[in-house]
Amino acid sequence: MNFIRFSDLCAQGRAQGQRVFIRADLNVPQDDSGAITEDTRIRAS
Repeated sequence: MNFIRFSDLCAQGRAQGQRVFIRADLNVPQDDSGAITEDTRIRAS
């Protein structure tokens, strides 16, 4: 499978002047009340 990286698009100038939508599915763990119990993935992104 071939992936296009955003950093590559920027380096090529193909993202300049464009609106970009990036979806990040972080799957953070939550407790029974819905509070996030570990936010490492959020802080890293």
